[in-house]
Amino acid sequence: MVSGDVRHTAAWVRSPRTLTDDMRNYVSVMAKPYYRPNGAPGGTVTLTSGRVDHFTKLNASATLAFDTVVSFVNMVLLEE
Repeated sequence: MVSGDVRHTAAWVRSPRTLTDDMRNYVSVMAKPYYRPNGAPGGTVTLTSGRVDHFTKLNASATLAFDTVVSFVNMVLLEE
């Protein structure tokens, strides 16, 4: 999942207790699943940014680094 501004999507879960800080800190989001050794989904690696459209360019350094980190997570989990 990639969102340039998650605050205005169905993925945004509002919490009145932290709404002001969350609205400022969690704007752009990238999320990718990682998998268990048996191939079942194990969870999600999520990266957030306070900048609008921070992760919307596919060849941007942040996007490429995120893909690399998720690949490493998958490699480590598959070795266990």
